[in-house]
Amino acid sequence: MRATDFRYLFSEGFLTTRTDLMMVSGGELRNETGEYSVQLREIRD
Repeated sequence: MRATDFRYLFSEGFLTTRTDLMMVSGGELRNETGEYSVQLREIRD
């Protein structure tokens, strides 16, 4: 999924929970401080 797709989903309210992120991330997950979070560095501009 492209970064723009993530931004659109966030802005339209489709992504609201950690589970939503995990489902659409296509495996782009990493473990941070014991919790899974999506690696979204590329959309922070």
